[in-house]
Amino acid sequence: MALNQYTQRIRQAFAQSASNYEAHQKSRAILEEMARDTTVFHEILKKNMVSPDFHLKKRINPVIALEIDTTIDYSFIAHCWMPLPDADTETTHQSIHHHGNLLLTSIAPIGPGYSSILFKNNHKINKDQSVTLDIDKAYHNHLYNIEFIEVNTPHVVFYPEDFSVTYALWSSNKRLGFIERIKKSSLFQNNKSLVKALLVKFGFSKSLNLNVIENFDFFPKNGKIIVLKDRVNYKEGSAGNYYHNFCYILQKNNFTDNEFIQQLLLKTANQNNPFLKKSFTQFLNGEILQPTFEAIHLTIPEINFKREVLMQALKK
Repeated sequence: MALNQYTQRIRQAFAQSASNYEAHQKSRAILEEMARDTTVFHEILKKNMVSPDFHLKKRINPVIALEIDTTIDYSFIAHCWMPLPDADTETTHQSIHHHGNLLLTSIAPIGPGYSSILFKNNHKINKDQSVTLDIDKAYHNHLYNIEFIEVNTPHVVFYPEDFSVTYALWSSNKRLGFIERIKKSSLFQNNKSLVKALLVKFGFSKSLNLNVIENFDFFPKNGKIIVLKDRVNYKEGSAGNYYHNFCYILQKNNFTDNEFIQQLLLKTANQNNPFLKKSFTQFLNGEILQPTFEAIHLTIPEINFKREVLMQALKK
């Protein structure tokens, strides 16, 4: 399986690198090769369909995230971007935001991609809660484009004109060895919110390199860019919407292994999930599926704003 070969090479890149910066640099060539391998995305789809919790999925974000690989050192995710119902490419998918102490290398393996604005990581939060931002570059994340985003670097992404995928490789900027293993342990992961809150309260967040999400997000308001102390997240959507769009992704990318889908329906027959059964049956029957959005995932002021409004606020 090609996917396993690529992930093993990325694991090796991290294992043999002195720093995560070096690991990201070594991974670039692997990601570029992987993006051009047309067999990989179907393997990623299959990997997610056989995951133990696939029958429990709900649409939690307009972007559907598919796990590729997760280790102590990194998370590797395929982000599936659906176009808006009116194919508008001037609306943002998320607030202007940065990822704190995370490093990100991403590549675009499928679709026309989205446009994005990357800011310099010298942003300043003023006393009136406005934010001073300097544009580093505005670019289009076209097919096979690869980007590296440094820590604390604000950026914003606009919806694509058509279905697109990015492979996103995430890691902390630092290697913490034993402490990093504690953070990845089942005890920490199962009680992440409680443990993180206690560590922040008692001042251990920096020593543990925890990514405490505060003042990470900005949006235009009244002609200024304003900081959000706490991130505004999308509300949880429905299972029906998730499986419908998952099957749209299968159809859009010419997934033809109907026997695999039939086996999936047999395995999930006793899990009382009518939404999964309905969407995958429609897929098998050849019904034409279109991407759909839930109302709660559209027109959120702090998240979805127009490029023109953003640019006007940046000029001021």
